[in-house]
Amino acid sequence: MTQQIPAGWYPDPQSPTRSRWYDGTQWTQHTSDRSAARGSAGRPPLGQGWFLLGRSLQFFFVGVILLNALTMWWAQRMTTFAHDIEDHPARVTMTRATELDRLGSVVSLSGIAAVLVVGVLFITWLFLAHRSDAMNPAELHHASGWAIGGWFVPFLNLVRPYQMVQEVQRASRPGGTNHPLVLAWWLTFLTTYFAERIASASLPTDATADADVAAAMANAVTVEWYAQILGIVAAVLAILVVRRVAGAVRRSSQPSPAQVTTQ
Repeated sequence: MTQQIPAGWYPDPQSPTRSRWYDGTQWTQHTSDRSAARGSAGRPPLGQGWFLLGRSLQFFFVGVILLNALTMWWAQRMTTFAHDIEDHPARVTMTRATELDRLGSVVSLSGIAAVLVVGVLFITWLFLAHRSDAMNPAELHHASGWAIGGWFVPFLNLVRPYQMVQEVQRASRPGGTNHPLVLAWWLTFLTTYFAERIASASLPTDATADADVAAAMANAVTVEWYAQILGIVAAVLAILVVRRVAGAVRRSSQPSPAQVTTQ
């Protein structure tokens, strides 16, 4: 019986110094001098730790989604509270205000922690993939260090992280084309970021007139509510991107079809 081998990069039967794409049925014309590039550039291999990192990253993205849902619940309660200040003052109590304030602090601190953890994991995952021998070097147009630094350079960070993720997903498979999934993730991520900034800027300040505090609060938390929806979409798309890249890399590590035996 012939074992079915999935599509992926495999050692080229015609040349041991390069790899060739196997589409699951037959060899294609897509080749990569990955072996030679690895020897000259010293690109390290991706071990099982990278795949474990990817699974951990997906787990934390699910945690982000749950946190987004909690924030939406808090924002809805805050919206009701702001409307009660204007329409039903008798329902507004100090106990209720204190409870919402504490919940808001928990949501805010949890959000900061989530951004830090997921950010570090995602950047590490991206950097390790970009610099590895699992990538087709012909599709990599930026130094791997940009997988880290690209997030912190003003204005450039609006495009460079997207470029690095797109390079990794492109270099993990033949064809050399960008994928709309990555673009959808990045646009949603940016929109979420700017919506969060708008919500923060809309909060009442000391300069806000007393009569306008409730309305300003209601507007701010409404924007925050929509920002959390966008955040959920961005997290789901990020999970799909990670799974897409990891799946392509895993397929490339399968045994060569030339090694399949017939029993």
